[in-house]
Amino acid sequence: MNARFVHVGFGVSGEVPIDALEKLFATALDWIRYDAHCWILYTTTELDTWRDRIRALPEIKTSDSFLLLEVEVNARSGYMQEYVWDWLQKSRLK
Repeated sequence: MNARFVHVGFGVSGEVPIDALEKLFATALDWIRYDAHCWILYTTTELDTWRDRIRALPEIKTSDSFLLLEVEVNARSGYMQEYVWDWLQKSRLK
């Protein structure tokens, strides 16, 4: 599978387990956290695999929710900190 961007957003009952998630997301080709509950991964891994990896974290309760979506970064608009736009636009080997 080709590398692409995947948005991961959480609705958790309590604190977001940032350390556990960022350790997991470090297995992607690249990642950025741009909000308390939101990350974007650059990855070749299937969405279902990420879903299962996240759900398997002991810090994620079965009542917690999360959403994974592929993102087309060539179609983008909004107001975001400059570091996020820079990260999305940086050159990556495919």
